[in-house]
Amino acid sequence: MKKATALVLTALLATLLVSGAPVPSEAAGVVGERTYKELSKAHELMAAGKYDEALERLRGVRTTQAKSYEKALVLQTYGYLYAGKGRYREAIDAFLQCLALDALPQSATKGVLYALAELQVATSDHRQAVVTLEKWLALEKRPKPEAHALAGWAYGQLERYDRAIEHLNKAIAAAESPKR
Repeated sequence: MKKATALVLTALLATLLVSGAPVPSEAAGVVGERTYKELSKAHELMAAGKYDEALERLRGVRTTQAKSYEKALVLQTYGYLYAGKGRYREAIDAFLQCLALDALPQSATKGVLYALAELQVATSDHRQAVVTLEKWLALEKRPKPEAHALAGWAYGQLERYDRAIEHLNKAIAAAESPKR
C-alpha cells in the first residue's frame, strides 16, 4: 500500500513539474497584469522547489474582485503548490474550488482533474478518485497507460474488479512494454 502511494505521489510530482502547472497565459483568458506577474513568479519559485516563497507570493494575490478565470488560475496554482508541499487535503480543496468555477480551458482542466485524481488515490479516497478519473477519461482522447493503471488500482481498492480488470487490460494494451 505504501509503495503504491509513493508511486502515485512520484507520478503527481512529475506531472506538476512537467506539464501540470503552466505559467498563466493571457491568451486563455483575461488576467490582470499584477496577478499575471505574481502567478508567473510563484510558478518560477515552485519550479525551483521554493514552495514557502511561492506561497507568500500567492498570499499577495487578491482575487476578491477578480474574474472567474483569474480566480481559477490562482486556485490551480494553490493546488499544485500544496501538493508539492505534501499538503494533499489542501491541494484537493483548491483543485475542487478551481474546477467548480469551470473557467479554465479544457487542457488545463484535464491537468487539474488528473492531478486531483492522483491526490485522491494517494489519500485513499478511491471512490472520488474513480469519479474524477472517469471525468478526465471522458476529456482525454489518448489516455496514457499510466492513467488506466491508476484507474485500475482505484477500482480494485473499491473491489470493483470488473472495472479494474477493464482498465488494467487497457493499460497493458497501450503500453509499449510493461513497467516493473
